Amino acid sequence: MTRLYCNTCEKPLKTCLCSFIKKINNLNDVLIFQHVSEKKHALGTAKILDLSLKNCSLHTGENFEEHFLNDVLFLDNKKNYLLFPTDEAVSIDSLPLEERSKMRLIAVDGTWRKSKLLLHKNPILKNLPSVKLNPGKTSRYTIRKQPFSEALSTLEAVYETLSFLEKDDEKFLPLIEAFDKMIENQIQKIPKEIFQKNYKKNK
Repeated sequence: MTRLYCNTCEKPLKTCLCSFIKKINNLNDVLIFQHVSEKKHALGTAKILDLSLKNCSLHTGENFEEHFLNDVLFLDNKKNYLLFPTDEAVSIDSLPLEERSKMRLIAVDGTWRKSKLLLHKNPILKNLPSVKLNPGKTSRYTIRKQPFSEALSTLEAVYETLSFLEKDDEKFLPLIEAFDKMIENQIQKIPKEIFQKNYKKNK
């Protein structure tokens, strides 16, 4: 049988997240560039951000037109920062307060390999100044392979960054609650013995 999907959150109807989505008025704009391969992934998080954050837009593709990127990035006076741990990335807490208030977060969404490929194919994004989070955070994404222990999902990285910029963890907590529900839904699909063997030890 064909699986039915929610037209809004794009998850299967049985695991629809819409009732867990709460609209949040984020002060810093967020632009998400999602690799096309990530759009249908069961554990994708970009759609949760797009539905939850008032000032957020999600664009899916691989090769974005140069004129399109110029339009969405440079037609106002906001400073764009790529939220990605490049070699040149600076710690976000090293930026002056005035700079933080004007910054727009640019996130790339996909596996680490696909995210790097997306940046490679879109040099306008790759050449943006980049910021990184302080080390020490561990991902809650225990059922999706991460390349290193402090690698965060797109949602977690945006949550941590917006919480830091507005000094308000509680305001953005609904993002984590929806994220946790998505993980819970997926765990319920995994046979108990497989979960115990492959995932439980990572909790």
